[in-house]
Amino acid sequence: MKRTFNKTLLSVSILAILSGATIVQAAETSTTVEVEKKASAKKAKKKDDKGIEVIEVVGTRGSLKRSMNAKRFSDQVMDGVSAEDIGKLPDNNIAEALSRVVGVSMSRADGEGEFVSIRGMAPGLSQVTLNGQSMANSNSKSITSNGASSRSFNLNNIASEMVAGIEVFKSPIASMVEGSVGGTVNLKSRSPIDSGNKATITARADYNENAAAAGGGLNLFLNGVNDDETFGSSVAVSYFDRTTQRNSFESRGWALQKKAPYVNEYNEDGTLNKAGVSDTPVYRIEDIRANFRHDERERINVNAKAQWLISDELDFSVDALYSRQQRNFISTNWDVDFRDNDKLIVDMDSIVIDGENVVSQIASANDKAGKNYNHEQTGFDRSYDDETIAVNFTLDYMLNDNWTITPKIGYSQATGLRDDINPLFSTKVQNLGYSLPNGSYMPEIIYPTDPDELAAMNPENLQLDVMNYKSFEVEDQQGYVQLDLSTDLDNEYISSIEFGARYNEIQKTNQVFQDKIQADILEANGGTQIILSDYSNYTVTDGMLDNAPVDAWYVPDFDKIDQEFGHLVEKLEVQRENYEITESVTAAYVQANIDTELLTIPVRGNLGVRYVDTKIESTAYKFLAGEDPALTESDKDYQDVLPSINLAFNLKDDLILRTAAAKVMARPNHADIAPVFREIRSWDAEDGGKYIIGNPDLDPYRANQFDLSAEWYFDSEGLLSTGIFYKDIESFITTRTESTTLPGIGDGTPYEVTQPINGEGGVVQGFEVSFQQAFYMLPEPFDGLGTAINYTYNDSETELINNVTGEFMSLPGLSQDTANFMVYYEKYGFSTRLAWNYRSEYFNQFSWSEEALYIEAYDQLDFQLGYDFTKKMSINFEAKNITDETVYEYVGNPSRAYAVRDNGRTFSLSFKYAL
Repeated sequence: MKRTFNKTLLSVSILAILSGATIVQAAETSTTVEVEKKASAKKAKKKDDKGIEVIEVVGTRGSLKRSMNAKRFSDQVMDGVSAEDIGKLPDNNIAEALSRVVGVSMSRADGEGEFVSIRGMAPGLSQVTLNGQSMANSNSKSITSNGASSRSFNLNNIASEMVAGIEVFKSPIASMVEGSVGGTVNLKSRSPIDSGNKATITARADYNENAAAAGGGLNLFLNGVNDDETFGSSVAVSYFDRTTQRNSFESRGWALQKKAPYVNEYNEDGTLNKAGVSDTPVYRIEDIRANFRHDERERINVNAKAQWLISDELDFSVDALYSRQQRNFISTNWDVDFRDNDKLIVDMDSIVIDGENVVSQIASANDKAGKNYNHEQTGFDRSYDDETIAVNFTLDYMLNDNWTITPKIGYSQATGLRDDINPLFSTKVQNLGYSLPNGSYMPEIIYPTDPDELAAMNPENLQLDVMNYKSFEVEDQQGYVQLDLSTDLDNEYISSIEFGARYNEIQKTNQVFQDKIQADILEANGGTQIILSDYSNYTVTDGMLDNAPVDAWYVPDFDKIDQEFGHLVEKLEVQRENYEITESVTAAYVQANIDTELLTIPVRGNLGVRYVDTKIESTAYKFLAGEDPALTESDKDYQDVLPSINLAFNLKDDLILRTAAAKVMARPNHADIAPVFREIRSWDAEDGGKYIIGNPDLDPYRANQFDLSAEWYFDSEGLLSTGIFYKDIESFITTRTESTTLPGIGDGTPYEVTQPINGEGGVVQGFEVSFQQAFYMLPEPFDGLGTAINYTYNDSETELINNVTGEFMSLPGLSQDTANFMVYYEKYGFSTRLAWNYRSEYFNQFSWSEEALYIEAYDQLDFQLGYDFTKKMSINFEAKNITDETVYEYVGNPSRAYAVRDNGRTFSLSFKYAL
């Protein structure tokens, strides 16, 4: 399936590098350039006309002020985060820093921020760029534990110390790279010439309460500029290792029961066939697990830049980023299973139903042949290795006083590797059940009362059922060439015109390898069963959740099992899960920048249109029972015309009215457009047959969006803003399961087919309010106080249908309410901050049983305390989740618990010194 990456594009890249052309960072938007020029000019003039030194505002207050000014002078609807100082964002994690921005929400993994959503749109529908250019990522729907889209970017892979600031663009302009329905997050690195001669080093220590483990990190930033300030270079290096632990109650979910012994079964004539407890279907929990996940992460980032002002007309820049994050986590389960009626004999007299739920039952493993186990102790030893490299270069050339030409070229590559070892120890237990006490979120285990039956759960009675080995390999390559031109105009309406073209190519491959060893282990062990007591470690989980089924159990010794039996493994390619996508995008745009007056009101902004042609080639395997796998290929081509307008009306010196409108698009998840055709269940008279099918003919998400906002800059460090937004989504991609016939398969018999489709679309609408103020006008010592508050309301109307209930769903990941409140104090060298973040309940995804999975409302309180010993030396302490909040998930409604997860508190202490 391997193909050679586009030779023309790659050859151009290599030729440019070998010829000595400097690889540069992507050009930033005109708005950003304008703001940075003002900042540079302000910085260059450190003293006023009287020779009095100007005090530069730093810390949280300075960060908020710079972000406010960037918003004020932008021609787009945008917000952002500015670094408090070199190598220091307000948060140690980029996603967590973004979650403080109005209209942005965040998803966490083991307490660490990873992906962000803008205005309720899923992470894969927003875009992350580095200095205006997209980057490769190693996400795949089958490789990430949270099922993230292959379009979404894991912000945890990049250290916060690498960026000088973050821009969140909520309205696009024609010159921006397309591909976002939610918005664009742009990570900005520093300009070496503007940064001057600097060197800083930061050491950090972290401690996670659940893991009772410490980690550490070291960050180095070096920047040098020549005397003429025509050449500058910088390097930033960041290293950290961290250990966290998540303690959980989990379940596979709840399933609707329609047969005895839960529900009465009747003959066609209305007579009772099999007796049950209810006349209507009821929900029963599938299994109950106590789980802990011990996660060790190690990450290194390197960012090197160079900038050369060759002449007044010619400017080269260079930007190269390297990121590697390695993770290893042990996830282990103590599990009681209730999910298979064929394997269990349920005591009908023990069944208790409350409303629609089975809140108590007792069952026994039956005596049928086969592996009819209902108690398991298992887990994963899982390792990740994600690596990204990106290089970009730009040449800015002023042809004359009016014309500027800017060629750009860049390449990025990301690889993601994952290896799993999964031993499964099982046993049969009689009279094992559960109960859900009134008002309780977590079920309780009902243990056998007979000592012999209870002894079946002892480790010497659990046998190794199977040893699973599975590996995932994802590779993403992206390369682009771009040419931009701009010309200044001398008229009362249009200040300049920009136009250009861009070609981008993406090649993404996903490969899976697997082996299951069962009989080979038994044979290698001389015919003797492998039992848990010989291959485990007794582990007590301190701080396990209240009412969890257990807080200590025998954890499989993954290393010992692998050392003794790993040589038996011969992992083979799992072709049914493999795919390869090649995506070629050609774009051209024209944009008029507006600077005029309307009825004496100053108006600025832009009006433009972007044309995009997307060509996709996809390859995957088609699997049918009794036939050899067949490699299938598919082509898709579509075009988009994307007009946009942004206008800012300066009603007063301190009052801005903004309006924006645009047509936007986002391409489908790569796994959805792979031409996969896989038989899940062969057809039989009782259950029928089942297929999972990809859809290479998917059209992209398309939407028309509108913004209207007002911003009142009532003070040099004060802002009150409010705005409304509306997105009319023309096409929304969803997954549909239906009974239908398949051409060339069977004799016209309908099959259950699951396939992604273009839905009917929907609407996302809402409003945002934000306020910030530094209270410098208060008398001492209160003049160091300040605050920042924001709130976002989101609402959606979609055609996404819950197949179980028939109701229409909200967009996945959309919280109706998100809010932030921060209060800070900075004076006398001290700085402290208390930050509260909240997002309301949201629909996450559909579970395996097609039930809707929800995550309940979650809030988190973080604290920071720092002290500057001198201008060069400082210390900082941070505490995350200081109230030890817990994440709750449920299926269908809150009475049916899916998971309770405790990530614990995390503390960090850092020491910074400027050389």
